[in-house]
Amino acid sequence: MKSFCRLNILSSLYGFSFFMFHALYVYQELIISKIPLPKNMSLSILTVGVIFLFALSMYLVFYVTNKWLIGNIRFFTIILWFPYYLLLNYFLFSTVLQDIPPQFELSPGSGFIVLFAVGLYPMLIGTMNVISGNTDMAPYSRT
Repeated sequence: MKSFCRLNILSSLYGFSFFMFHALYVYQELIISKIPLPKNMSLSILTVGVIFLFALSMYLVFYVTNKWLIGNIRFFTIILWFPYYLLLNYFLFSTVLQDIPPQFELSPGSGFIVLFAVGLYPMLIGTMNVISGNTDMAPYSRT
């Protein structure tokens, strides 16, 4: 039961980190319009902030995965991040931000970028799970 709870906590962290990237990508114009700085400076600050938060969350999840999950159970996070991402996405887009002004809507091609990122994100999670595996196992020796 303990590993099940840890697995779900890690999956929710993975889902939240991708959701953070997606929400800031989708609403960058709306966020930039609310910051009282020039547009170029606001975009630079937002870009650096997104990269920093994403790297920090990936490091946190990498460390926690290495510490909490042992064995092949950690590979379930490749699939389990997606329901948490969908729940956060549903909560933000249907309840919090219902009416978006037309000037802040995205271009039609930007959905393909999000779909491409959704396709690549499980590969990132799998790579991090392989790297964070216990490396203290010595190779088998024949005696």
